[in-house]
Amino acid sequence: MISENIHSTLANPHLDRLLAVFDRLADLGLETDQQSVLTLMSKQLAQVVDAGACVICRLDMKTKTVIPLVEYVANNPNLPAQTWRRLNRPIPLERDPIGRQMMAQSEPFIRRAHSSVTPANGREQPLTWQTVLALPYGAQDQFTGFIELYYTDAQHAISADEIKVCRILANHTAIALQQAHFFEQTVQRLSEMSMLYTLAHEISTSLDFEDVLTAAVTSLRQVASCRACCIFLLDESQTQLEIKAASGLKPHWRKMAKLKLGEGAAGIAAAEGRMVYMPDTHKDDKFVVFDADVRSLMVVPLKANGRIIGTINFDDRQPHAFGPAQERLLTIAAVQVGITIENARLFTKMSEERQQIRAIIQHMADGVLLLDELGDIVTCNPALAVMLGLSPGQIMGYNSRDPHLHPNLASVVGTPTRQLRTDLLTAEVHLESPQPRTLQIFVTPVTGQNKQRFGEVRVIHDVTKERELERLKDDFFSTVSHELRTPLFSIQGFAKIMLEDRQLPPDRSQEFLGAIKRQAQQLSEMVNNLLDLSKFDAGKIQLDFQPLNLLEIIDQTVFKLQGFAHQQAVIVNTELPPQLPWVLGDGIRLEQVLTNLIGNAIKFSDAGQPVTVTAGPMGREVLVQVKDQGIGIAKEELDQIFSRYYQAGNKSERSAMGTGLGLHIAKKIVEGHQGRIWAESSPGQGSTFCFTLPVAN
Repeated sequence: MISENIHSTLANPHLDRLLAVFDRLADLGLETDQQSVLTLMSKQLAQVVDAGACVICRLDMKTKTVIPLVEYVANNPNLPAQTWRRLNRPIPLERDPIGRQMMAQSEPFIRRAHSSVTPANGREQPLTWQTVLALPYGAQDQFTGFIELYYTDAQHAISADEIKVCRILANHTAIALQQAHFFEQTVQRLSEMSMLYTLAHEISTSLDFEDVLTAAVTSLRQVASCRACCIFLLDESQTQLEIKAASGLKPHWRKMAKLKLGEGAAGIAAAEGRMVYMPDTHKDDKFVVFDADVRSLMVVPLKANGRIIGTINFDDRQPHAFGPAQERLLTIAAVQVGITIENARLFTKMSEERQQIRAIIQHMADGVLLLDELGDIVTCNPALAVMLGLSPGQIMGYNSRDPHLHPNLASVVGTPTRQLRTDLLTAEVHLESPQPRTLQIFVTPVTGQNKQRFGEVRVIHDVTKERELERLKDDFFSTVSHELRTPLFSIQGFAKIMLEDRQLPPDRSQEFLGAIKRQAQQLSEMVNNLLDLSKFDAGKIQLDFQPLNLLEIIDQTVFKLQGFAHQQAVIVNTELPPQLPWVLGDGIRLEQVLTNLIGNAIKFSDAGQPVTVTAGPMGREVLVQVKDQGIGIAKEELDQIFSRYYQAGNKSERSAMGTGLGLHIAKKIVEGHQGRIWAESSPGQGSTFCFTLPVAN
C-alpha cells in the first residue's frame, strides 16, 4: 500500500531505489533491539535521498539535552569520515541550534551553511557539511527525537517528495523503535524475573542466618554485575550499621566499616528509607571514604515487617556504573532479601531458644513429660527416666491411656486433681522401685491463641527428701517436746517437794538440788543447740580462730564427761601421742564437737563397754576418732546422720537419743574449720566418728 502511494506521487530517477527501500522496511519488524533499528534506518535514509551522512538523535526532556544515538556516513573518499556530533555525548539544548529549532516547530526544515568560516586561528577553511535536512520522529503523535541528513553541497536541492518519503521512513523508524523498545523491555523483565527467581532460590536454600547473608551478597553481586556487594544491618540499639556479609570487599574494610544512622550513603538510606545513588563518589561530599577504589555507589534500604533493618550496598570502580534498570531490579531484590534475612534471623533465634529450652529440660533435676492433644507422650527428659527406672524408649511414643503402660509411667500420667487454693492441677504418687520415691506432679495445659488445647506439660518433682524432712521435723518437735517436758517435770517435782517439806534432811536436799541442776543443764544444752542452729542458718556464727593444742581440749572434754560415763557405767579411754601438731581453731566450739561425739558414744554404749578417743597426724591434718562398741548404725543411714533432725535407730529408742541436732551442729563447726567429719559403722559392731582439722602453718 505504501509503495503504491509513493509510485503515484513520485516521478524521479530514484523511484526504483525507493521502492527497494520500502520493500526492505519489513526487515525492521525482524529487529529486536533499538540499536539495530537505528543502524539500519540511518543507512536506508541516507541512501534513499543520496545523503552523505545520517544522524539520529534523541531529545531528553528531563535534562534538556540532545543525545546522538547513531551515525551513518557513506563509504565515499570524497566525504568526511564523520559528522560534527559525538555519539552518546549529551549536548545542552541551548547549545544545539538544530535541536532548538526542532523543539520550536516540530516540522522538517533545511539548514544551509555559509560558504566558509573563519575559525579561531584566523585562516579561512571550507565547511565540510553544507546542507542539513532535519526531520522529527515519534510514535503515537509524541515527539521523541529528530533525524539529520547531511550533504556537502550547499545548494543541494531536496524535493518535497523526498521529504515526504523521509517522513514516512522516520515514522516507520519511530514505530520500529517502539516495538524494539517493548521487546527489550519484555526481555529485560524476563531476565529480571529469572534473576529474581535465581536469587530467591539461592538465598532460600538454607535458613541459617550466616548462610543466608553469604548467599545474598554473592547472588546480588552477580545480578548487579558490580565490583562488590555488602549488607549492613542495624545493631541492637538501632543506631549503628555494621557489615554482616560482603562479597568482593577487602576483609579489613568489612571490620572497619561502621556507620551511624544518617552518616554516609548507607546511613542516609537507612534513616530515610530510600534508595541513595552516588554516580561519582569523588564528586559527592556525603560519601564516607572507606575504600578509594569505589567510584559509583548505590545503596538500597532493607525492609522487613514495615521497618528498616539495614541496607544493601553495591559499588563499582567506574563512575555512572548503575542505571535505572539496575535500580529497579535491585530495589525489587532488596525486598525479597529483607524478608528472607528477617525469616532467617527469626528462625535462628527460635532455634537458639529451642536449643536453650531443650538444654534446660535435659539438665533439669525435675522430670519433664510432654503430651500432645491425643495423649501421646512426645518427649521426656533423662531425669524422669531415672526417677521411673525406665529408658526414654520405654516412655516416648506411648499413649497415656494405654492399659499396658509400665506401672511407674502410668502413675505419673494419671488424672490430676485441681487444688482449690492454688487452682493448680497436681498429683502426688509413691513409687517403690527402683527405689522408694514420692513424686509430686504439676500439670500445665498447652493452649493456642484461641484457647485451643494442643497438649500438656507435666513437671515431676521428687519430694522424697522434703517429705522425709517434714517427717523428721515432726519427729523432732515431738522429741523436743518430750525432752523439754522430762527435765521440766523433774525440776518442778523436786522444787515442789522442797517447798512443801521443810523438814527434809540436808543430804536429801542436796540430792534434789543436784538433780535440779542436772536437768537445768540438760535444758540449757538443748536451748543452746537450737540457738546455734538458728545462728548457723543465718550465717551469724563467728569462729574465734587461735593456735590450739588439741591434746589439751581432748583431755579437758574427757575429764568433763567422766561423771556422765560413771552414771552409764561406761569406761572412757584415751590413746593419745605425747604431742600433736597445733591447729587453728575455736577452742570452745571444738570442745562442743568432742562433747557431742564422746557423749553420744557413752549414751549408745552398754554398761561395761569402753569408749576410746584417739588422735594423730595425717599429712597436713590432724585426725581425731571416737570409737564405741555400741549398737552401731545401718549403712544406709551413715550419709544421713549428720542431717538436721535426723536420729538413727528405732523410735522406741529415741527417748535416749536427744533432739537430733548435735551431729548436724558438729558438722557445721568442723566444716567451718575447713575440716571433714564422717562416721564408720555396722549394726551391732559399734561406731567410729572421725573428724580432721588442718594443721596450723
